[in-house]
Amino acid sequence: MRIALIRDLLIIGIKDITIKEKLLIESDLHLDQAVQYCRAKESSNQQIQIMTHNETVVNSVKGKATLNTSPNINKRGKIKTRVSHEEEKGNKLSKRRCSKCNTIHAFRKCPAFGKYCHKCHKLNHVATVCRNKKINQVDNAVNVDDYEIESNEIKLDSVVDGINSEWKENICINQMKIPCKIDTGAEVNILPLSKFNIVKRKEVIMKTNKSLKSYTGHSLNVLGTCEFLCTYGDKAEVLEFYIVKQNSSVLIGLDSSEKLGFVNRNKLISVIENVDFLKMYNDVFTGTLGRLVYTYDIKLADNAVPRISAPRVIPVSLKEKVKAEIDKMVTNGVLEKVTEPTDWVHPIVVVQKPNKEVRICKFILEIPLTEESSKLCTIATPFGRYKFYRLPYGLTSSPEVYQKTIENIFNGINGILIYIDDILVYGKTQEEHDAKLKSVLDRARKHGLKLSKDKSKIRVESVKYLGFDLSKNGQSINEDKIQALIEYETPKNKAELQRFLGIITFLGKFIPNLSNRTGILRKLLGKNTELVWSANEQKAFEDLKKCVTNAPVLSFYNKDKMSTISVDASQCGLGAVLLQEDHPIAYASSSLTETQQRYSQIEKELLAIVIGCKKFHYYVYGTKFVIETDHKPLISLLQKPMDKLSPRLQRMVLELFKYNLQLRHVPGKNLYVADALSRNPLKCHEDTSFLEAGAAVVHTVLTASDEKTEILKKATKDDPVLSLIRNYIEEGWPANFKEVLEKAKPFWDKKAELHCYNELIFLGNRLVVPTQMKEEILQNLHSAHQGITSCINKASRNVYWPNFCEDIKNFVNSCSICQQHQRANVKETLLPYRVPSLPWEEVSIDFMYLQKTDYLLCTDYHSKYIEIKKLALKTAEPVISALKQIFRTHGIPRRLHSDNGPPFDSKQFVNFTKTYDIEHVTSSPKYPKSNGMVERAIGTIKAILNKVIKDGGDPNLAVLEYNTTPKFNLLSPAEMLMGRVLRTILPTKSTLLKPKFPTEITVKRLKDNQGKQKAYYDKTAVKLSPLKPKQSVYVQMGHRDWTPGTVLKKLDTPRSYLVKTSEGSELRRNRIHLRPEQNPNNSPEICHKQIATERPDDMNKIDGETV
Repeated sequence: MRIALIRDLLIIGIKDITIKEKLLIESDLHLDQAVQYCRAKESSNQQIQIMTHNETVVNSVKGKATLNTSPNINKRGKIKTRVSHEEEKGNKLSKRRCSKCNTIHAFRKCPAFGKYCHKCHKLNHVATVCRNKKINQVDNAVNVDDYEIESNEIKLDSVVDGINSEWKENICINQMKIPCKIDTGAEVNILPLSKFNIVKRKEVIMKTNKSLKSYTGHSLNVLGTCEFLCTYGDKAEVLEFYIVKQNSSVLIGLDSSEKLGFVNRNKLISVIENVDFLKMYNDVFTGTLGRLVYTYDIKLADNAVPRISAPRVIPVSLKEKVKAEIDKMVTNGVLEKVTEPTDWVHPIVVVQKPNKEVRICKFILEIPLTEESSKLCTIATPFGRYKFYRLPYGLTSSPEVYQKTIENIFNGINGILIYIDDILVYGKTQEEHDAKLKSVLDRARKHGLKLSKDKSKIRVESVKYLGFDLSKNGQSINEDKIQALIEYETPKNKAELQRFLGIITFLGKFIPNLSNRTGILRKLLGKNTELVWSANEQKAFEDLKKCVTNAPVLSFYNKDKMSTISVDASQCGLGAVLLQEDHPIAYASSSLTETQQRYSQIEKELLAIVIGCKKFHYYVYGTKFVIETDHKPLISLLQKPMDKLSPRLQRMVLELFKYNLQLRHVPGKNLYVADALSRNPLKCHEDTSFLEAGAAVVHTVLTASDEKTEILKKATKDDPVLSLIRNYIEEGWPANFKEVLEKAKPFWDKKAELHCYNELIFLGNRLVVPTQMKEEILQNLHSAHQGITSCINKASRNVYWPNFCEDIKNFVNSCSICQQHQRANVKETLLPYRVPSLPWEEVSIDFMYLQKTDYLLCTDYHSKYIEIKKLALKTAEPVISALKQIFRTHGIPRRLHSDNGPPFDSKQFVNFTKTYDIEHVTSSPKYPKSNGMVERAIGTIKAILNKVIKDGGDPNLAVLEYNTTPKFNLLSPAEMLMGRVLRTILPTKSTLLKPKFPTEITVKRLKDNQGKQKAYYDKTAVKLSPLKPKQSVYVQMGHRDWTPGTVLKKLDTPRSYLVKTSEGSELRRNRIHLRPEQNPNNSPEICHKQIATERPDDMNKIDGETV
């Protein structure tokens, strides 16, 4: 097939009719035979030329075809022309040469608009001015779609004698008339060097890698290429010429002949007359949802985190309609019930339209999803979970995916423009248009694409498309783009004039002679100048308006550039301007209705964004663009969940879901154009009917009974503060905080979320509670006697009033039932004992139970020395006897610590301490930590003895080893008590056994160790406030068992109190077992550290209220 194609291309390229007919007559012609015949014919022609001695001229050139099997990949090469600025001006005729089509035409009548380049396949320019490399093409008489034709060698196709049949015309090259030969068989233009020297001015010959060969095989001496402005009649084109050294006629090829109007290319068009396309393709123009043959696989971002949302509450009155709509979508193959677990579940968004119908998804695209992608689009409804089988409109990637899919469907059909779901079919004649339209509809039918009959326009001579008016006269700017400035009213005062000149200043870098044009108006802004508006000022005003609504200020839209929409809202109107690289593309403004003028400022600013996006929808939809606003709260507002917004804001935000926008804050002083347009808007109102289509899912619906709802309505109406808030919501809030009445100031920061519904006031989805209903709401919140955090969490989802967190804290703390069942107090800070300055000055005793035997353990506060005595009974007499033996060895201490249990509280033990002159100190009942020294010693020695006994060792030696082992950075307990090292079974040098007496350094080290222990302990402890006599408290009797009582007095021992219970019992208790009774007027007993231990840090602040 390749050989046959080359053979056919060879025959097509032959200009000699005789040779072409000869080759075509052969029924089974091979490529080698054709080449051999052509070479023989070429040789005979050479001999004839030699014999006749006739001078030859170039008649036609053809590209020598080489085949590349890479389909549709074009090789590109750049051609440069150096022309000075003055020369370029000299080349102009009465109008400027267009850089998009290389022709001279009326302003804004460029024939290249809307057309695709055949070289790079991009929009709005033709191949001759394409910046991509130019391609030498072969006429497509043979279908060569699968191959690329390229050429670096150009061959002269034929050489003929000068006869009268030659077609010559006088063409102005660089404004000099030169006779040129018109040859439609040539693909390039040729200019001999002798002629180049005549017409050149400052043009320079650019090198080229192309070569020219005559039909006989002789190469022409190509010096390079150069471009010249050529005119013929009313046609003006920049043409490229190959500069050759040989003398010959100036030759104009096919491409240039068409541009200068010498020839017209006729195409074969299938003529379709009087065709009713709507009837012929009634299966395409159904207006229903189609199903394309393509499928789309959603790709998640790397940082995407699965999220499962619970179904939102839907009003009872809408449930049946919602269920019917879901069933309809299931029947149409849009939704399917899901029973298996899915990682992603999205809340349903139900919108109630003005006609009372409901809508679940605004648009469903015709592109089916893969099975895995459909699971990502699972929604939660009150009737179960459903997954989308079609690509939803709300995905950020949906417009781009749809655009690419539609482009793929209609790929290869010329004469159409596609933008998302808008398809423009055009043709020079009705026959050409109908042929292309038939191809489009056939392709739509083939791929399952459905079209809307009501929105389609067929066989019209003009149409609005992408902001332009397109007709047989070319393209023109749609007046809607510039109407906002065309109808800009004459300034009535200096402030209005200043705003208008702000627009001009912002766009000044694009306006020629700016200072001269604005001078007469700027004089009116003088400090002592009166604003007198005469015909001269009006003329300058109109001239400036004309400047900013025409080129070069007003620019064409470029889809490859980032778009920016600047918006602003004033008290009376909205303004917006679409910009690209600071060039305005379109202007828009709109007056606010009386209702809209009562919107809060944040609602007006968000409405300006919505209107701006809708006005410039054709330009920004499906692209990433920037919104500039001077209202900074909008940035945080758009990041809030939908249920935190008022219904009006929700509806606006829903309108923005389809756009891939980035909000940017810009100071108002820099929004010159949008600000001026908003203050001087068009006297018309934008269609905002979409604001009437309520998002039913986010409308707050009370689950209270009708009776309770009526009570709430009456309380709201009677509440003076809420009446004022309702008036602000309906009439508009003051411009600044200082103008707000004092009682309404707590609501200022949340004014954007406040709205009225059914005579009640809501903050997002939360009911604003009237003052007289707070107590009842607090009781309802605490009905289950949950803690502070739980009650605040519940309130944060349902109700609101200023400082509700503090009210809930006080209410819960004052609940008597909760106080009787609270958990224990948090431990207090460590209260270190006094370090005795002498050994055995202060000792502590307690019982130790080991191996079914009771022992009395005594330890020294100074040295930590331990003595253990076995007891037969835990009565006073055996205990006193054991203590006498210990004191006989070590002496009598000054102070003896013990708990309050028997026998330490007996009369016999009291008499013993008096007789021995010992101060007896007891710890708080049920609080062994207050005698912590002996408790710690018991724990340590029991652990040692248990292991020794299990190992079969001697317990006495174990105690001796403990007492002779140095502790921390101190001496051993025995050395600190006795001043010497005791001999053990461990071999010890005799010099070490000599007596040594501890110094003050030992006491200092004890205190240092004590300080370190306290610092470590206090990290997780708190200091409870002291109690006063007659103070009401709760006394802890057991785990989560607190009984009311009263403080009688504070005892001498630290943190110890004598209390009287409600039953009349007098008890001694440590402060840790006492909790002050709470009431709304008391500060909470639980400190911040204690709250932090009961809930995570991020729960300490809920909805802006500090907990």
